[in-house]
Amino acid sequence: MAIYLIRHGLSEGNNKGVYQGGMDFPLTKFGKMQAQALGRWLNQYGAEPAVIYSSPLARAVQTAQELALLNGEVEVRTDPDLKEFGGGKIEGLKFEEAREKYPEFEQRTLHQRCDMSEYGGESYEQVHERISRFIAVIEDRHGDENILVVSHGGTLHQMLCRWCGYPVPRHVLTRFSNCCCHKLELGEVAGTRIARIQWFVTLELIAPDVAKSPVNPGRF
Repeated sequence: MAIYLIRHGLSEGNNKGVYQGGMDFPLTKFGKMQAQALGRWLNQYGAEPAVIYSSPLARAVQTAQELALLNGEVEVRTDPDLKEFGGGKIEGLKFEEAREKYPEFEQRTLHQRCDMSEYGGESYEQVHERISRFIAVIEDRHGDENILVVSHGGTLHQMLCRWCGYPVPRHVLTRFSNCCCHKLELGEVAGTRIARIQWFVTLELIAPDVAKSPVNPGRF
């Protein structure tokens, strides 16, 4: 079973440089071009997904729809467990605004940075509860079928930790740029059901003309 973890294309929130979290920003025109470029590449590669799972947020759904059109018009299913890390009071703020309003924000340790409960958002445990629930559904439902999963940088980061790490690490420092793709292979190692990372590809490699936004987004 092959699982392709894909971050959405460039969104209006990315362009504004804000922490999006659960805020529902659509793709930009450039973001749709990014999704189309990845969709064509996956089709040529032979991904052949049985279904595409997507976060219910517009930036992910629109990315999934573009991928679906270029891969046999495969069905897109939304799942609330794929939404982005809830950021609470940080949502809608640029990095500089968050730092000014909450001076301690930038000083958080690496351990603290995957938990937004201090700001009224989701805790690390809450995020992993829904990620674990999604993984269980996929492993139970799809057998040897290939699937695409379209979500967000924070959620995909922790999904990679949960699916591929044993014991589960709090961080795996990999890049989740717009429309990047990690291919995982689900299997069993020493009696443990686990996924292995097969490869990781970014738009810089497959479509450099749409890899970088014409707008310079902020640090989020």
